[in-house]
Amino acid sequence: MNKKNIPVEFVYQLFALIIAIIVVHAFYVSVVRPNAAEVIEQQTLAAQQNPDYVRERSTWVLVKDMEQESCFILMFWA
Repeated sequence: MNKKNIPVEFVYQLFALIIAIIVVHAFYVSVVRPNAAEVIEQQTLAAQQNPDYVRERSTWVLVKDMEQESCFILMFWA
């Protein structure tokens, strides 16, 4: 019988990736996206009330998208 063993390093990396995905996604769902939505809502209301309103940049709004989330996942996995 020729039994193929899965390398331990592969299993370690796989579980590290899964843990990174779970932790980062949980942070995004519970912190980043609600804060970004709140900032966008406040800025939209301020822009409706004042036509000369200039929106300020917010870190929450900058990192709210899936591309940034995947970058954080890969960063913590590495």
